[in-house]
Amino acid sequence: MKSRKQTRNLPQETGPGSRATLVYLDTTGDSFVDKPAGCWDGMSPVALAQLIERVDASIPFHIGEHHEFVRALARMKRDLSRVAWDRILKKLEPAAWISCGDGPQWCPRVLGNGGVAIRNFHRVLGVDLGNGASVSGAPPSRIRREVETVLRRAAKTSEPGVMLMHHSSEGVIYTERIPDNCVFRGQSFLFVPASLVRGLRVLGAAGGSGSEDLIFRLFHDTVCVYGSYRHSDDADTVVENFALARFDLEWKFPLMKLLDTGKAWPQFVEWINDDLDEELMNYGVPISLQKDFRAQMTAVTPNSWASRLFAILNEFPPLFSRDPLYPPVTERYNIYSLPGEPAGKRVTRTLSALGVKRAKLAEGASSERTRSVTVPFHDLVQARNLAVALSKRFGAVRLTIPHLGLDHLQGGTDRGETGNGDWFGFARRSGVISVAPPARRTSLTA
Repeated sequence: MKSRKQTRNLPQETGPGSRATLVYLDTTGDSFVDKPAGCWDGMSPVALAQLIERVDASIPFHIGEHHEFVRALARMKRDLSRVAWDRILKKLEPAAWISCGDGPQWCPRVLGNGGVAIRNFHRVLGVDLGNGASVSGAPPSRIRREVETVLRRAAKTSEPGVMLMHHSSEGVIYTERIPDNCVFRGQSFLFVPASLVRGLRVLGAAGGSGSEDLIFRLFHDTVCVYGSYRHSDDADTVVENFALARFDLEWKFPLMKLLDTGKAWPQFVEWINDDLDEELMNYGVPISLQKDFRAQMTAVTPNSWASRLFAILNEFPPLFSRDPLYPPVTERYNIYSLPGEPAGKRVTRTLSALGVKRAKLAEGASSERTRSVTVPFHDLVQARNLAVALSKRFGAVRLTIPHLGLDHLQGGTDRGETGNGDWFGFARRSGVISVAPPARRTSLTA
């Protein structure tokens, strides 16, 4: 009964010696398409349709690599009714993945969402934001001088892969010197081996993490240092097709095309469609299938090619924004949780007295009976001073700065302070503080 239901609206091919009775294939989705040469060319459209109907899972295939299967689909569509073809089409999962066998050494790229990925030969590396150390309270002039020192050292030693990736008013630039009028606001990254920061008070202190290749994120008075980790090779397509900036000392890369937070998905689908305009023709997909493949590849379903690429893209946290003056919009706020649900007017009056403008109270109260307030992005010293002032007024205050990974409880406990604030200079009120991070993954550079 199940077989008859699956094959309704299909032309019937019967009789001894029919090709439908001679084919015995694995009908699991992942291995369905990869069959010996001549298999699909030798199968009748009716037999192929009946076979696909029996598959319980979706059938993934590459539109540019499985040419014989694609040709068979075109023949099958020609012979089926529209109802039968639509039912078959729902089983298909076309894609156009890229797999890089080689590539440039250490090429940092800004992706379409503002994230950073690094092409290192055939590998894709990500910035390991989950593990890092920080130095805070450093004079901006010292940070600048030390970055200049590192770049000079690199020039003398011809050390490969040392560069500053900086978001200027003209866009993202890759440079081997600090540009004129450069101000570090969290959209500047220094890529450097640990050997070149030894002996430096700020970069050297932060760089003592044991990682061979370091990635410094530079703020006004704060330096965060991270290592890298190997991302899945599935990210090859995102890194190659949807990078807005890639290492080139001769070019500036405007970031006006960065995805908007609220419109990211429809904008990304536009990019996918632009890519398919070329790929469908280059791969020789028959005209009769191009519209159907495009619809499947850009569908909102979780397993569509566009959805899977979009999910991979979002695995790289946004570190760049359109505006070079501020970190990305998701990073522009510090979050303070105040105990006891103090009255909103009391909180806003206190913040106003402390010189904080545009603070926002969270809607409602949490189950822990706290009130949360977000304030515009400050440098770390200002954020710390505000936490101290709020704790004196309201009791223990939890300060969270998402992009730095800081989560710190200021005051109100036996220990006075808890959390990871000592990484960020909360153990002292001024000066350069560095605390060695916990064990971490090492970067893969070979």
